[in-house]
Amino acid sequence: TGRMAFSYCWRYHCLPSEFSRSEFTATISGVREFNIPRMPGGIIYNTTLQATPGVRIDVVGHPKDQKNTSLVAFSHDNNHGGVVYKGGDWVTMNISLPEQGLDSFDIRYTVPIGFDDLSAAVVMEIRPDQELPAQPPAPPGTICRCPDPAVDGQCVDGNTALATFSRLDDGSSATTQLCLLKPSYNLFTKAFVFSTCWRWGCLDRAFRGTDPDKIKPYRIRMQGVEGLNLRFMPGGQASMELLKPPEVGISLSASGSSQEGPFDESGFIVLPSSTTTVDISIDIAPYPWYDNNNAAIIITPGPF
Repeated sequence: TGRMAFSYCWRYHCLPSEFSRSEFTATISGVREFNIPRMPGGIIYNTTLQATPGVRIDVVGHPKDQKNTSLVAFSHDNNHGGVVYKGGDWVTMNISLPEQGLDSFDIRYTVPIGFDDLSAAVVMEIRPDQELPAQPPAPPGTICRCPDPAVDGQCVDGNTALATFSRLDDGSSATTQLCLLKPSYNLFTKAFVFSTCWRWGCLDRAFRGTDPDKIKPYRIRMQGVEGLNLRFMPGGQASMELLKPPEVGISLSASGSSQEGPFDESGFIVLPSSTTTVDISIDIAPYPWYDNNNAAIIITPGPF
């Protein structure tokens, strides 16, 4: 989705009593989860820092090339005139990341006395009116980087989950396994999001078979995926939107307190009261104009 969001909430009842009698800070250091190192570098992000007046947010981004690149720092302080950006434009809220991207964020919230049961958030979205850099190892002109290979049937990166690719054409039983980014439930936007892309050239020669440059129909399947923050996603009625090319099929099933789905079209769905895992299936049509493409599933829990 091209968005990074990090939110924090606090309540005196959840903290030792001393915290209710003085200003306190909450610091989260070295945040690499939620694909921070995968954020494209060398581009501009529309950045929003949201907080109740009086609450301060300080963000420091640590570049991958720390020897030759300075830190990316910005803050929000309603006590002192609103938004203050170092090295950026506070009016348009533009923050530029270094060419190599970031390794991690440090985020600090400063909460004055008496500010109970509140939240604050950092949101960075890729500004749409710019040319995005190619993500290696994808060649120039492509939008899809090749997934990481599985190691002994496991995914090393904790942000990815195992996906099985299976040929669907008659007479073929070829399969291969790669690691795709996990789906997640965003606590700030209150939305479940899964997005991925595919490229025939990323698949090994054994899978592509004879005439390897000719695209064959295939399926991408992820089973029993424990996505990020799934346990916090509300159950019951929800709205699901499938963003995909025509003739590409997507379905999702949700498991937890019950088994719901598969859901294979946009519209209203019913989620388990508690979701722990999801199954996702994507059928890719054998047409060159659908290759090097992407799709997404967005679920917004109700009620409506």
